[in-house]
Amino acid sequence: MGGRGSGSGGNPPQPPEPPQPPTNEDPTQWSWDQVQNYINAHPDDDDEALTTKVEQWLAAHRSASTTTIKDDEMTAPEDFYSITVKNGIQLLFTPGNERNAADTIIEMVIGFDTLPGRLKSEVATIIMAMQTSGDIVATAGTNDKNIVVYGGNPLSTGTTGHEAAHNLALDLWGRSNPPHYAEGTDMYYEIQEQGLPVRSDYGDAIESGEPPVSAYGRTNDSEDFAEAVKMYVINRTQLQQIAPRRYAVIHALMTNAGYRG
Repeated sequence: MGGRGSGSGGNPPQPPEPPQPPTNEDPTQWSWDQVQNYINAHPDDDDEALTTKVEQWLAAHRSASTTTIKDDEMTAPEDFYSITVKNGIQLLFTPGNERNAADTIIEMVIGFDTLPGRLKSEVATIIMAMQTSGDIVATAGTNDKNIVVYGGNPLSTGTTGHEAAHNLALDLWGRSNPPHYAEGTDMYYEIQEQGLPVRSDYGDAIESGEPPVSAYGRTNDSEDFAEAVKMYVINRTQLQQIAPRRYAVIHALMTNAGYRG
């Protein structure tokens, strides 16, 4: 008895078919969805043929002209082509750097979906600058939710998580440092007057004596938070084992949209 779909018997619902790569062999004719399907069907980002295909698509679909931009730690403006990729993110790259831009696209398709949603929302634009900034790989932590990568290098998923964490910190606390200011100090009253939080759960984790998760995380509280978020992205189990207090705060941030850390 009962209506359609009730009771037992019959054929169980079948899972949806996996996305199929495009049948058209000309990458210049592919849509963005077809590019993603092709990458997912050829997930080895060291595959020369894969990078070449994506580079050909990129050359055909990038902006017709360049825009001059100077952002974040860049010391001089550069001219960039632009293209819209994963989750509506703008990818900016300089003329002649299409190959590394293609590798960034491949990494985004394969790795971006492993990022928690709260981190994905902290990336609006990826700028692949050719100039260097000392030995800094990338920077972020500005109100525009940009990530600037230096030396024209591709952007890895781990670095995306690290830099998105700087942008998230700015949203949470109005600054890249997780606040843990003691009442009676100048910074406590200065931050309070700005209407920003003077304490945070992550700041309490820092004060607990639990060490940062990496040597770079020992640089300052801002990098401490970003490195812990990076580890959450690439090896969540390891973070939980070596820094359980930091893990608890970050996991709550990534799974509870109303939590402010």
